[in-house]
Amino acid sequence: MRKIIAVLDASIDGVAETPREWPVTEAAVDAALAITDTALIDRETFEAIAAGPPGLKGLRKLVVSQTLASAAAVENSEVIGGSHPLRTLAALKEVPGKDLVVLGSAALLQSLLGAGLLDELQLLKPAAYRTS
Repeated sequence: MRKIIAVLDASIDGVAETPREWPVTEAAVDAALAITDTALIDRETFEAIAAGPPGLKGLRKLVVSQTLASAAAVENSEVIGGSHPLRTLAALKEVPGKDLVVLGSAALLQSLLGAGLLDELQLLKPAAYRTS
């Protein structure tokens, strides 16, 4: 069974900005992408990466969206929409293959957590940022 793993550019205390003192190295992103051949993203993340960081070009991108009609403009991309996208993702976990990785997509992450579909959370930032 595949896992759904979220890879977030955030700290455990909820800081999601990218301060200059927290550079996310290309090696960290490459390591996160090495475990998958499929990225799960929401519409907003899809639109932000449509031009595509080089590491995403070879990945299959599944865009979970109720408003996006097509993702055909970006190579290896398709929309998971319809009335039950979480059921589709649950079924994908049962298909043999590499783990599914959620990139960015805070709204998608919340939906996956609520449905009990998220198996692992990887943070690319320090454990905590706030000092008070």
